Amino acid sequence: AGLYDARGIATVSAAAPAGWEFVGWSGNASGASPSATVTMSAPANVTALFYAGLTIAADGGGSVAYSYGAVSGVVPAGSTETVYAPVGTAITLTAQPSSWTQAFVSWGGDARGTSGSTTFTLDGPASVSASFGTSLLAFAAVAAAIAAVLVAALGPLPVPGRAREQPPPVAPPPSRGGGPGPPVAAARGPRGGAGARGPRARG
Repeated sequence: AGLYDARGIATVSAAAPAGWEFVGWSGNASGASPSATVTMSAPANVTALFYAGLTIAADGGGSVAYSYGAVSGVVPAGSTETVYAPVGTAITLTAQPSSWTQAFVSWGGDARGTSGSTTFTLDGPASVSASFGTSLLAFAAVAAAIAAVLVAALGPLPVPGRAREQPPPVAPPPSRGGGPGPPVAAARGPRGGAGARGPRARG
């Protein structure tokens, strides 16, 4: 504010504080340059417009998509980006895992929650972060694959507390001809040999 001579020239300049971005002038000045001039042919009013910054950080497990009004974009995995919008703007954030092995964990910074999509209302400079971790489905898939390989290589694992069944005994093959037969008991006659005497004849 100030007093100027009629037909005088007033110069105005804008400097954005940290976390803000100068976007232009309204009123009796226009344009996006931080410096503007106004010809004082009558009382004038000039307003500098600033947008608040929202810094979005995505860790290495996935990216973050953002949108508000006609503006949209994606913050790649492992990077940080600051977007600027008018105070009061509702910005939609959506976490996008980089692969099936990754899963969204939670929001951090000025945002909270574990839902993959959230809406953040900008009331000044702010920052949000998206954290990702290994998917439980990936763990299950890897465990199932390992189990399948072990079963294929080693066979079914024994059930605890159950005795393993023993195979039935195998009978020896029958012997072929040419071998000695079973022992045969020798027949025995009456006692006595060649010198044995018979009964005497009576005369």
